[in-house]
Amino acid sequence: MYCAYCGEQLRDDSAFCDACGQRVKNNGEYISGRVSETPVQNPTGRGGDKSMGIFGVILIMAVGIFSLGNIFFMLSSYLHTGKALTYWERLLAGESLTYTDTYTGGYSGDTYVDDTYTGDAGTVDDTYTDDSYTDDAGVVDDTYTDDAGVTDDSYSGDAAVADDSNTDDAVVTDDSYSDTAEDTLVQDEMGVYHIDSPADLASMAENLDGAYVLDSNIDASAYEEGWTAIGTEAAPFTGSLDGQGYSIYGLSSNASVDDSISFGLFGVIQDAQISNVWISGAYYYITAYGSTDQFANVGGIAGEAYSSTITNCYVSGDVTACGDGNSYARAGGITGAVDNGSTIQNCAVSGTVSALCAAVKNAMAGGISGWCNGSSSVVNCADLASISADGSMYDDEQGYAYAAGIVASGEEFEIRGCGVFTDSITSSWLGSIISPFGTQSTNYTSGYVTLSSAETQDNDMYQVDSSQLGDTNYLMNELGWESGFADGFVRLYQA
Repeated sequence: MYCAYCGEQLRDDSAFCDACGQRVKNNGEYISGRVSETPVQNPTGRGGDKSMGIFGVILIMAVGIFSLGNIFFMLSSYLHTGKALTYWERLLAGESLTYTDTYTGGYSGDTYVDDTYTGDAGTVDDTYTDDSYTDDAGVVDDTYTDDAGVTDDSYSGDAAVADDSNTDDAVVTDDSYSDTAEDTLVQDEMGVYHIDSPADLASMAENLDGAYVLDSNIDASAYEEGWTAIGTEAAPFTGSLDGQGYSIYGLSSNASVDDSISFGLFGVIQDAQISNVWISGAYYYITAYGSTDQFANVGGIAGEAYSSTITNCYVSGDVTACGDGNSYARAGGITGAVDNGSTIQNCAVSGTVSALCAAVKNAMAGGISGWCNGSSSVVNCADLASISADGSMYDDEQGYAYAAGIVASGEEFEIRGCGVFTDSITSSWLGSIISPFGTQSTNYTSGYVTLSSAETQDNDMYQVDSSQLGDTNYLMNELGWESGFADGFVRLYQA
């Protein structure tokens, strides 16, 4: 009898094969009989040969991988002799590592630490920031400042950081309006500077020939020491400003100087273009004094304008020019004085305009301009402001004083298409509804103006229906005003 598994000849009384250890069957039934005296240890049989083969392959692969890792590590160690190991080299060496950037928000080289705070785009530790405010792109918190220019609530950073009330991606602002102009003013691809804060507005003084636009309403009331006008006689503003219909609120000054002074949003402009600017809540009380001839030229937009154009501008507030000693006082809702072919067009004024001086000089108060000269013109403008001029402010004697709804005094100028709708014009000497001087044509009044003066200069004017002054279509059809100016006047009239 032979073994069915290995073919070994079996003894007749054997129950197990002495060669392979398998239990013997005869006719499908296990045989009861002798057990081998030397049974086979760890028999493999036919299946055992295969199991041993697979185990051998796995063992060989493991040894190979281990050997290759050691070879790689030995080679890397050789190549990096005297150098810091990379992250992967140290990991292969068996170290447990967490990686971090040396600076927040940007990768700056291989630096690895074992205990820190890990984020998705980089890891930051307590050296750089507060634990409670971390993100993938940078770190911001309310108390700390990092090297990238991210700052706290003092808003003192060099980068584009803003507070919640004045947020802009490119402009740094805060509620105190104390940022420097160099840090905030933005110039677009056309070379135009965009004004979005009082600091931006003041920065025009640093570039007097620039082109500027307002991008928002500006609250300038925070200048507690008073506004400093842009441009002087020696260095006038020669650029442009387009207000785009936005308002500048709270410009104020109570300056008194032993010299001539020109004051407004601008001091002196020359070859300049000012348009679409609203000045609201203005308060100017400017005094020039001295023993020699001085001038206090004060206007809502500019103290003096030479060879310039001012269009579609509106001023509401109180404008006062004072001349003490040998000083002239010239006040106007738009300009104190215009000269050299300047043009004021489509402008309107409300509030008060006043000029005061001693008897030795002149006081001139005009709804649009105190003085006009040099073939300049005032076209399609309107006055709603109360006008007063007093030439005896500082002594008992009566000096020259001129008050008028459009232009108080001057030579060689034109007034055309203008309207005077105030209720009061007062002068200690000469008063006129439109102007005592200049070439005049097609001007208007409401008929409700009270003119009070020692002497009066009559003007040719058309009467308008005062009840229609709030009607844009009426102003366009009856007065010939452009739609934009008619709308602006109605807005000022109804304010």
